[in-house]
Amino acid sequence: MAEPRGREKAGRPRKSAGRKAPAPSGALAEPATDAGELQGQPARAGSDKEASAAVRAYLDELTQTLPRRGRRRDPARLRRELASIDAKLPTLTALRRLRLVQRRLEYLAELERLERHSPIEELEARFVKFAAGYGERNGISYAAWREFGVPADVLLRAGVSERPPVRRAPLAGKARTRAI
Repeated sequence: MAEPRGREKAGRPRKSAGRKAPAPSGALAEPATDAGELQGQPARAGSDKEASAAVRAYLDELTQTLPRRGRRRDPARLRRELASIDAKLPTLTALRRLRLVQRRLEYLAELERLERHSPIEELEARFVKFAAGYGERNGISYAAWREFGVPADVLLRAGVSERPPVRRAPLAGKARTRAI
C-alpha cells in the first residue's frame, strides 16, 4: 500500500488548493454574484459602466451647450447677418469676399447648433440618478462638479452636497479574491 503524501493522514482525503469541488450532477448551480458582493459589499443600483456612461454623456453635452463669453447668439440675429453677407458678396473684392464666405460658414454652423434639439433634459435625468454614487466612488467633490459647470440645482437633485466626499477604506482583514 502506498504511503500518504504531504498533509494527508490515513483515512482522510487530500484537500484541494482553495477550489470547490464540482457540484454533483442534478444539483442547482449557485447564482452569479456581483463583483461588489464578492468583496463583502452590497450590490449597487446600476452598474459602474452604466453610471460612467450616464455621467460622461451629460458632461459632454454640458460642455457643448455651456454659454461662452461675449454676446449671446440669437438665431434671428444670425439670419439677419447671413442675409446681409449674401447681399454684400457680389460687390466685394476677392479677399473680402473670401473672408465673408468663411464668416457665413461659421454663422451657418452656429445657427445649426442653436436650432438642433439638445437631449440635455434626458441626459440630466440619467445624470441625477447616478451622480451621487459615481462621485462618492470616485472621490469627486461638489466643488469639482461645480467648477466643471454642473449647475447647483442639478447637483442638489442628484443628492450631491457641499460636504467633502467620504473615501471608504478597504475592508480590514478581507483579502481581495478573484473568481475562478
